[in-house]
Amino acid sequence: MLDSGHRSTSKQPIDPQGRRNGHRSLTVGRYAASDRGVRKLRTECTKTPESSPQASVDPVVLAAMIVVRLQTVVARETRPGEPVVLTVGRLEAGTKSNVIPDHAVIELNVRTYSEQTRAAVLDAIKRIVDAECEASGSPKPADYELFDRFPLTDNDPGTTKRVAAAFADFFGKQARPLPMQMASEDFSDIPGALGAPYCYWGIGGTDPQRYQAAEDAGRVAQDIPVNHSPSFAPVIEPTLDTGVQAMIVAALAWLAPPRAS
Repeated sequence: MLDSGHRSTSKQPIDPQGRRNGHRSLTVGRYAASDRGVRKLRTECTKTPESSPQASVDPVVLAAMIVVRLQTVVARETRPGEPVVLTVGRLEAGTKSNVIPDHAVIELNVRTYSEQTRAAVLDAIKRIVDAECEASGSPKPADYELFDRFPLTDNDPGTTKRVAAAFADFFGKQARPLPMQMASEDFSDIPGALGAPYCYWGIGGTDPQRYQAAEDAGRVAQDIPVNHSPSFAPVIEPTLDTGVQAMIVAALAWLAPPRAS
């Protein structure tokens, strides 16, 4: 994590908080989680007017039961401390208040650091959805659609050590560690396809006074916007300059001639 004088909601070990503008952060090893959604599932039910609920299989109730039951996957089916996120980001059913619809659509997001954990979570999702459909008497099994898989971001130790040393030499105390994140990132697809080692770092972008005030009040999570928030707006400078400097410093760790001893 690189510190430009502010803080950011960035990634990677070199700043445990990693948000102040100007901080530069690096992680040796795993930094960002792999992202795999059972992104969309559709439950098929029976459409009826609300006046005849006995003739229906209500997808709204079915979807609600699925959403509630899915909360137990992380809470009761994964080891405490194992990084895993399971989010229901979208639930859609029906178009009118007086008609019981014939289907519901649920979109999920799964993030893990372990292939074994991811496989177990995906299996649990299917088991829960299939069981709830059967319990509701759904006329058809659920349809599943998988897409947008992002790989694990796993920084190469040797490359990261070299970049970290260059950052420490140039930025001094502004370079600090940043913990693993549950963010997902497709950056590693490029070096992965080329078989090249890589290092992914983060740069802080939040005004330091604003961050400090939130930290003093114990309200960082509430008062400091993160990416995807409509209020997320990194301070342009010195964030932009810090990012350019970091790219140059990292490149020169390989391209610059060795120093005379």
